Amino acid sequence: MLTRWKESLPAHSSCFVIWLGPITPNIVLMDHQLVKTTLVQTKVFQKSFVYDAIRYVVPEGITNAEGDRWKFLRRLVTPCFHNQVVELLVTTMAETGKIHLKRWEQEVQVQKGLAHSINIHALISRLTLNIIMKTTLGRDLTPNSSTYHEFGSMMSYTAEVLVSPLRFLIGSYLYIRLPCLHNDFKARIKRLEKIVHVALSDALAALPLAAATEQDANKPRNLMDIMLAEHQKSGSTFTDKTLCDQLGTFLAAGHDTTAALLSFTINQICRKPNIAKRLRQEADDVLGSLETVSSDTHAVTYEHITQLHYAKACLQEGLRLDSPGPIIARQATKKTSMLSSKNQPVPIPNGTSVWLAIHLLHHDAEHWPEPETYDPERWLTKKTNRPVTSYVPFSYGARNCVGQRFAMLEAATLLSMIVQRFDIRLDENHPPLVRETALVNRPRDGLFVQMSLR
Repeated sequence: MLTRWKESLPAHSSCFVIWLGPITPNIVLMDHQLVKTTLVQTKVFQKSFVYDAIRYVVPEGITNAEGDRWKFLRRLVTPCFHNQVVELLVTTMAETGKIHLKRWEQEVQVQKGLAHSINIHALISRLTLNIIMKTTLGRDLTPNSSTYHEFGSMMSYTAEVLVSPLRFLIGSYLYIRLPCLHNDFKARIKRLEKIVHVALSDALAALPLAAATEQDANKPRNLMDIMLAEHQKSGSTFTDKTLCDQLGTFLAAGHDTTAALLSFTINQICRKPNIAKRLRQEADDVLGSLETVSSDTHAVTYEHITQLHYAKACLQEGLRLDSPGPIIARQATKKTSMLSSKNQPVPIPNGTSVWLAIHLLHHDAEHWPEPETYDPERWLTKKTNRPVTSYVPFSYGARNCVGQRFAMLEAATLLSMIVQRFDIRLDENHPPLVRETALVNRPRDGLFVQMSLR
């Protein structure tokens, strides 16, 4: 099949084939027009086996659904990310960030004029997990909680399962159900599911009391309460499992990706002092003096974050160079063909996996001059001729990431607060950052930096 595909494909640089095992071909696309066609044609191109890794954790989550089921779940979760909701949650993000940064200050002990070396990626990961738990379930992550390590181990193991040769031979459904093979993994998932179930049970028990009291429209609420309220309004019926899987999807997708984005961005700005200086100056100008921001009475609000234009540009460039989502994977439900941006035909056999190579797309020199250079200035130019699908860190079309605005506001908030409080430089006593993909693209061994208080 793929031999005929190669023979029918003209020589061009818009795609190529890689094999995972002897019978699993994957057509890798790196042309913006091919990417757009794939993401728009949702009936022809549906989620591929790559998403089995997420199905293991949240079987009924929106990320895995197709067709009418996806439409139903999208209607269910969309109210959680309405502009007004996300804007109110910025205060929760900032308050949680402030608590964690105070803990960081205690860890950063300056001795004899030397800055303290620390794995900032681990600190950021714990912070973003706390934020997503607070904003999703209304629960805090205690300093000694094992939840952070449970999540990390679960995500790493899921990535290992996905590339297991045995899984390719017998299929995802059978492989994950083999007796005695995944006991620790399954037990870890059950412990994490329990956190969501307990929070949901408490929320359901509190519904009559909440209905009897008038809600403050300007008070930040968590996403679980909003989802339950929308459920009551619509009168639709669905199981607690459906609710828990959507909440679990928020938790699984909402902390590792943001932590990776912040770590990759800090890794870049540490290499360019002028960028770090400008970023800090913006934070001082917008958020107020360090003394003001550090006070218990000062609140960082959505109005502040909308003015952090340079921080947003730094993060957008970080997403371009190191997108936490390395690929978008689809599978053709029928034989089809597409045209590249250069009008070259790309035949797609029925059942073939199609991978959209985000990294290659974001490093295309035709649309990104000096693509390996970290340059936030490219995002401060209003006029650009770049095709919309030359940049897809949050996917594109109807199935784009529903939480992308939430993620960018959170990242801009935390990045500005971090650079305002700390002097950061890369620790030369540790090897440079090494990237790995474990469901998301992230620092393999963390990111070690020298940190000192301003």
